[in-house]
Amino acid sequence: MKQLPSVNSELDDELIDKIFKNHFDILSPFFLKLMSEWTIGAYKVFKDIDTYTILIYLISKQFDFYRRNNLNITFNNFYNDKTLEIEKINLIRISKDLQIPKESVRRKVKYLEKKGIIKKIGKKIKIDRSAYNSTQPNDTLKNICTLLSVFSQILKEEKSYKK
Repeated sequence: MKQLPSVNSELDDELIDKIFKNHFDILSPFFLKLMSEWTIGAYKVFKDIDTYTILIYLISKQFDFYRRNNLNITFNNFYNDKTLEIEKINLIRISKDLQIPKESVRRKVKYLEKKGIIKKIGKKIKIDRSAYNSTQPNDTLKNICTLLSVFSQILKEEKSYKK
């Protein structure tokens, strides 16, 4: 049986932040590639970043459900399932969490409803991912992995973690 990690093995957020900032000259090309390609891809879906961000926020609620219920889902299973069900929607919560004005959130949610991407059923919401152009984020995953690989090498050189 594998031994559980000790509390001492947890990474220190402040130390990680400091190392990231101290090595930003090395990390910035990878970080900027990740962010610019993600932003361009996100904009292409609706020609509006806020609408896309609201949709991703709603999808993240499904992942919250998986975590709360200890459900493991594979990457392929997630992308093969074209509908997601979310417990409820709260425009004020979305507005606060995303720092988008409440009225803008309301308009963008209405737009998503009009396009058939989301359907309100009582307090629940169904997201129909077949109603919009969605692709697996393979390039984003490659960019994240590259950034994390370079960063973990820096952390190793800084002796910030053991493995």
